[in-house]
Amino acid sequence: AANPGCVLEDFVRWHSPPDWMEAEASNEAKETIEGGDLSCARGQLSRRMQKEGNLWRELWETAKPVPAVRQTPLFDEDLAV
Repeated sequence: AANPGCVLEDFVRWHSPPDWMEAEASNEAKETIEGGDLSCARGQLSRRMQKEGNLWRELWETAKPVPAVRQTPLFDEDLAV
């Protein structure tokens, strides 16, 4: 399930960095970034992730937004060896 307020791009940047293409910063953006404001850092999804019918996009769009603390854990430590 997706965390409320997140977008597919957030997930892709964390889960599949090769599918996130950083945009080249303009001189103005570089100055802002050097000044401490990283909000200008932009990019886009890879062509693979942008394709219509991409499974990750479809799953993201149909996922119910549930905060991580309310999601069922995927790891059962009682079963760990």
